[in-house]
Amino acid sequence: MTTRNDSRTNGCIFQWKIENLSHCCWLREGVELASPTFMGDEFFGTKWSLHLYPMGGEKFKNSIGFYLHREDDSGPHEMEVNYHLAFLSKDGTVLKGLYANFYFKRGEGDGRQNFESRKRVFLTQRKEFLPEDTLTVQCTLQEICDTIASLKYTYARTVFKVNRRSVLWKIDKFSTVKSGLRNKFKDNLINLELILNKEIFNMDVISYDDSIKYISVNISIIDSKGRKTNCGVGEFNGSKIQWSSFGGNQLEYGKFDSTYYISRIPEKLMEHKSQYMPNDVLSLAIEYVYSTIANSYEFFD
Repeated sequence: MTTRNDSRTNGCIFQWKIENLSHCCWLREGVELASPTFMGDEFFGTKWSLHLYPMGGEKFKNSIGFYLHREDDSGPHEMEVNYHLAFLSKDGTVLKGLYANFYFKRGEGDGRQNFESRKRVFLTQRKEFLPEDTLTVQCTLQEICDTIASLKYTYARTVFKVNRRSVLWKIDKFSTVKSGLRNKFKDNLINLELILNKEIFNMDVISYDDSIKYISVNISIIDSKGRKTNCGVGEFNGSKIQWSSFGGNQLEYGKFDSTYYISRIPEKLMEHKSQYMPNDVLSLAIEYVYSTIANSYEFFD
């Protein structure tokens, strides 16, 4: 077969940098991290994205899954492409790669569940794979034809940031406090309202910011010597809130703008009020963490 030069773009390279990957505390096994969508103008206006499973999946728990996914676009129902998926070092060297040919239908993807070992990426070869806590992945798409590839370059960046806040709530004359005592904590992106009903804590968690992917709220009682005793941890991850209450019990709820049960003051603490509530003052340490995500693009021909 002969090849010929063609000024028409017939391929693309999409490079995606994920910064502060270790801050993705909301990721769990089987949870995907999707890249910003990139356009395949040279492929009849099709749209594509990369899907990464940093914590592995059900079948390959110790491996990172990596896929090329075609979006539900207005292009042809099915099209054949050559693609190359890769993890890159800081200088652009391919640390792990996969070459494949696949017929992509709208809404379908292809790749490997066991693309690379989690141990290599996060532990033994962390310096190579995660310099400055940044994972660089790349996808090269090329049309099936006999012309020399003329490639279009697109770069995207996803940045994760973890924000930590803590506040102190002192409740005087705790023994006389009526049910329904409230205290509000406001941040730029979220509103928290702690509600005390006798010995039970509830929390209103409200946020409409799409950049937030994870929220964790931890409540502790501070005793007379300044030591903390944990009362419960609530976690928001994607579309669910999961509360881990005192004693290890877990409940799941599905809404992110509502009131959630966190925990109750453990009975053993109520039995030692002089230690945990000196002078009838209950001191609560409320610590909350939220993770945000931001995307950006650069285009080069």
